[in-house]
Amino acid sequence: MDCRLDDWHGRRCDVFFLNGVTFVAVIAGLLMMRLPAFERPAHIVSATEHAWNGIVYSIKHRRVRTILLLFLSVGVFGWSYAVLMPAFARDVLGRGANGYGVLMSASGAGAFIGALVVATYGHLFTPRKLALGGVWLFSIALLAFALTRNFYVALIFLTLVGFGMLLFFSTSNTVLQTIVPDEMRGRVMGVWSLVFGAMIPLGSLEAGALAHWLGTPFALAFGAIICAVAGLVTLLVIRRREAQLHDERTAA
Repeated sequence: MDCRLDDWHGRRCDVFFLNGVTFVAVIAGLLMMRLPAFERPAHIVSATEHAWNGIVYSIKHRRVRTILLLFLSVGVFGWSYAVLMPAFARDVLGRGANGYGVLMSASGAGAFIGALVVATYGHLFTPRKLALGGVWLFSIALLAFALTRNFYVALIFLTLVGFGMLLFFSTSNTVLQTIVPDEMRGRVMGVWSLVFGAMIPLGSLEAGALAHWLGTPFALAFGAIICAVAGLVTLLVIRRREAQLHDERTAA
């Protein structure tokens, strides 16, 4: 972007520069890590076999499979709300680029607050409560946002959207890495990255098609309802599995 072409309310490329600067802290943190020496295994398998092993492991292990399916559902039907924000800001709330920027800032502020809450008070709750609570908070807030026509009320709901989304994504990611053995963690996280990469274009396609045919508010509300149902189904699956394990222990 040529900064000289856009002086409206300051040069917009400054925002991209500041965003790039924030990655310095991440890079510095990675450089400060001191990890044990890596011992290369005697038998080295191909990259294709590594990837396939990760997929097979993720499918066979119920907890991993459940987390990834919920992650995919929320990602496709929920996270795509960001794609519709420009249209919602312009057509529903009657705001331009500035209004859109404020809306996304509200979502980011909610995510930032969520990160602080998880880091500070996350140990007080079980991962299940944090993850599913985050999904349902996100769903309710997104549904309310889809129904509002007041810009300032929309900011409140979007803050809650970002908060709930962060609760779910950070907790599910942490649980996924802790329940997987060390030798499979990289491969399973590769599957997670594959799911993450797939859900963005799929979600954009789904949200854009619904918004085109039925309107932006409907597309947002539909995604919110699907996310809430996905969270409920996940809870039922978990409880059913726990009941089965309890019966097996009792029978033994």
